[in-house]
Amino acid sequence: MALLSEDSADPNRVDADDVHEIVCLDSDVNLSLFIRTAHMLTNRIPADADCINDELLCFIELYLAAHFAVASNCNPMLVSEKAGDTEEKYMFKPGQNLAATTYGQQAKVLDCTGTLDKLDSDKPLKSTFKVFPLKDC
Repeated sequence: MALLSEDSADPNRVDADDVHEIVCLDSDVNLSLFIRTAHMLTNRIPADADCINDELLCFIELYLAAHFAVASNCNPMLVSEKAGDTEEKYMFKPGQNLAATTYGQQAKVLDCTGTLDKLDSDKPLKSTFKVFPLKDC
């Protein structure tokens, strides 16, 4: 997979051509924001985990970029239609986060660390705060 910028200190793992290979979008659609967002999320996956390697991170970033591109598309992707009694079904279902598209689902499957699954959870994150008294100086 091609890097978006060779000079960048933190280059993207994929580029627009990579995303266009798996998603049917108009060629004039600017994918840079979706790719950068996917890159930032992919970087949250611990790269030192035993089950992760660079190639897998590339694919996760690719599927996340495709997810964001499809999820933000004003014209949702039609996956089936019916003529009698009119029925349409679309790929994107609002409110389902990464589960809303097949690309987001694939990214979650590829993430063996469970990081994306945790980010995608509807459960609120739990935090523990401890308050320590200040010592007089």
